[in-house]
Amino acid sequence: MADRVTGEEARRIKRDLLGVGDRTEHRKRTVAPMKGLIGQAGKQQRTYRFRFYPTADQAAQLTQTFGACRWVYNEGLALR
Repeated sequence: MADRVTGEEARRIKRDLLGVGDRTEHRKRTVAPMKGLIGQAGKQQRTYRFRFYPTADQAAQLTQTFGACRWVYNEGLALR
């Protein structure tokens, strides 16, 4: 297993090799409230709930997939 790269070396690799800048720009934005449908005449919101029971192999795959999705999302925010 390769050694984990952290700190300034990781920032340099992201900046130079991957083209990813520092994650400071998205923190400067002001927070704006979301515009919902509540309060508008004739609009209703529905909720659907689902439940599933994955096997151990499926649970491991889901954990890995969600971790990758979270990383991609956070990197996308950083690029914005």
